[in-house]
Order: sequence, then C-alpha cells, then structure tokens
Amino acid sequence: MVFGRGTGPVTFTGPNADNPGFAGITWADLAFTSQATAALQRDSNPNPANGQAPVNVGSPGRNNHTIDAGFIATGTFQISKLTRGDTPPPGRTFTFDVTAATDFRGDNSLASVNPATFAVAPGQTAPAVPQRLPVGTRITISERGGDQLDATYQPSRTQLITVNGGRSILFTVSNRITNEVKEKSTPEVRTVTSRRRVVPGKPFFDRIRVRGLADEGGTVTAGLYGPFSSRAAITCTPGNRVRTKTFRVENGWNRTPKVRVRAPGVYTWRVAIRADANNESATHKCGQVAETTVVAKPRYVAPIISGGFSGTLKPQQQSARRAPTTITIPGLRKPAVVRTGSIRKGQMTLPGNVHEVARLKKSAGFGDKIGTAVVGGHVSDRHDRPGAMWRLNSAKRGERIQVVRGGERYTYVVTAKKTFDRRNKVPQRYFSTAGPHRLVLISCTDRVVYRNGRFHYTKYIVVIARQVKGKNKGKG
Repeated sequence: MVFGRGTGPVTFTGPNADNPGFAGITWADLAFTSQATAALQRDSNPNPANGQAPVNVGSPGRNNHTIDAGFIATGTFQISKLTRGDTPPPGRTFTFDVTAATDFRGDNSLASVNPATFAVAPGQTAPAVPQRLPVGTRITISERGGDQLDATYQPSRTQLITVNGGRSILFTVSNRITNEVKEKSTPEVRTVTSRRRVVPGKPFFDRIRVRGLADEGGTVTAGLYGPFSSRAAITCTPGNRVRTKTFRVENGWNRTPKVRVRAPGVYTWRVAIRADANNESATHKCGQVAETTVVAKPRYVAPIISGGFSGTLKPQQQSARRAPTTITIPGLRKPAVVRTGSIRKGQMTLPGNVHEVARLKKSAGFGDKIGTAVVGGHVSDRHDRPGAMWRLNSAKRGERIQVVRGGERYTYVVTAKKTFDRRNKVPQRYFSTAGPHRLVLISCTDRVVYRNGRFHYTKYIVVIARQVKGKNKGKG
C-alpha cells in the first residue's frame, strides 16, 4: 500500500483467522487499546467508532508507513441470583457491586467497569447485555445486605476475565434467606387535659405522653366526648364524640390542637394509637380523672332575690317568630312566661309583671348537663294579690315542673323544699354552675300582716327539682 506524502486512512477489518495467535478470537472479541494514553505501550490511535487509524507517510517513493494501533481481546460477564429457603417478597431484588478490578498489568481499572452495581431479581441474570471487559481483567463481586446467609459463589467472588469461547463468565450466587416478620412495637399512651375546668367557648387541649413507639413514630386519633352530667356518666361511644383530631406523634409528650365547646357539661379525652407496619394499636381507659374537663359557666356570688313584692325588670320584647319560654309550677293554673334576669347591685332582677318569672342568666340553662338553673319570681304584688309563685310553698315532693323552650319540653320533679330567713341570703350552694343539673325555684313565704294593713314576707322559699327523661318534644 503506497500513499503520497502526508497521511491517509487505514481500516482494520478483523483478525487473520490463519494466524495462530488469533485462533478462536473474532473481531467482536477485540478492542482497541486506549487512544493517546501516557503509557506508550498501551497507546492506540484508531478510532473505536469506525476502526480507522491515521497513517504517517514518508518522502515520495518511500514505504515507511507508521501505523500506531493496539488491540486487546475482551470477554464478558453476568451475575445470576438463586435463593434457598423462604420465597422472597414480590418485587424483591438483590444488589451486587464490582468491588475491585485490575488489568492484565495489575493496575486498578475499576473506573472502566460501567455499571459497577447491579440489581438482580431472584432467578434472573444481570446485566441483560453481558458487560465486556478486557481479557486479563480480574474482577471481584460482592452482595450487599445483612440478611443473606450461607452465600455461595460459582465461580468464586474473584474471577479472571477470558475470551471464554464467546460465552460470558456467569457468577451464580446462591444463598439462604429468611423472611423474618419484624416484631411490632407495643406503645403505651396516657393523657392529661390542659384545663380541669373551662368557661364555655374557651380553648383547651389534651397532653399526650407516648412510650414504646417505633422510631418512625405513629398516628393517633384523639376524641373528645361529652357533654355528660358527671364523670360517672361518661361513655366513650361514637354518638358522644364531639371533636376528633388525627395527627402524628413521637415518643414523649405531644399535644392535640386546641378545641372549643359551648355546651356546659363534663367532657373527656380518649386517645388511640393506630396500628401500622411498625406499631400495635394502643389506647387507655375512658373517663379517667386526668383527662376530664368540666365546661361550666363562671362561678358567681349568690344574689338577693326579693320575691315578696314587684318591681325591677322592665317588660322584655319577644320575637314574633319565637314563642316565649314558659314554666308550669305546681298550683299554678297556667304557665308563666320566663324572662331573663341579671344581677344588679347584688340583687337579682325580677319581672315587673308578677305573673312572670325570670331565669338568672349567670345560672345554668334549662336542660344543661350540669349546674343549677335558678328561677326567681314574686309571690304577690304590692297589694298582695297572687303572683306566679303564690303557691310555691305548697309544692310537694314528686310533683312535676314543666319548662317549654323553643318547642322542647324539659320535665323536672320536686325533690326537696327549704325555707331560709330573709335577713340572710339564700345559701351559695343553690347557685352552683357545676355539679348535677337541677332546677331551683326561689320566692318568699311566711307573710306577716301589721295592724296598719302593711304586710311583709319574712322567709325565702326554695324548691329543688331534678330533671327526668331528658328533653322531650312538646307544645310551645
């Protein structure tokens, strides 16, 4: 082959099969050595993409071609995974790394292994296309993970890459696996409410202490149940749940978001840890003291209730759309309208119309779960003509008192009757905003008539009644 002065291309078409040095080697088994490397003994100028190499040509007529090309034979390898023992979970793969590679001179050539990490499913082989490495490369593979037991490699973990007659060297790795079920954590939970007593509409929350939870944490559902008439009446059933909060917790102290409720009564928290992949479920007893909050109106000082004569409440306008609240008292021929009374200068305001009564606004409402509803009224007018409370002194144990409000009927039964000297106020215990719900009716009794015709009531009459059968629909 003669070229003019300059350079020209030479194409290598393959090894000479007649040359004993190339016996059993095909063109696919060869690779050019690296181009323009610092080590001249491994330098190779052919372009691996097209197999062409530049040729330097001398002076005219001279045939001193210089062809700088080097070839090296290559082989391939793959990794196959077999398992013994339990069947691996669906989708499970096993990871192998080529941890070391040296070329035929003993130099580190790990950087030339690409890829160097393989994910192999049980019974499969990777990579799908065998990876090619120069003959004489010694590689070492290793399986990741601590759950592989009794692993065997065929051949060994370290293998010399050869041409191998066109076949890949197959690393077959077999080992025993066990699908051990991770034991779930068994957490414990206890709660402490932030407030033992709170005014309706004011916020409170629950403090939650968790122990034994898995490191990943867990999910809790905190339920607030109520209102109840007492702690003994508490039942943590879905129908009594008024608030639900679900959130993540960790070991130690946690807290629920704040809640607000307006209906007076006894409320309790109950917290449940949800079962998941790492934790068993857990909860605690319902209605414990530490997790119970009383929602009640503020305490107030017992007022003076002057029911012996008329006079301090102005008539109140009733909405045309809403019937007034009424109360039927033993001995009263028709229901009395119930107004709302307040406290002014230490005295409860009463309606100017002696045939009406007033419920003290600071006291419990009719039908509340807790607290005392206080109703005051006049026994007579200034001329001693009968008022709404005229026959209150004749009330007997077991008699019924009916209250109708907004179409709801509340029934109370008389349980006791007391009298107190008017020179003193009615005792504070009859004005409780917490404790068992009851109705207290207060007026005056024991009339004294003087020679000049004037009269005066010397005692308070207090009738106590408890609610029965909750609230019922009634005619308003």
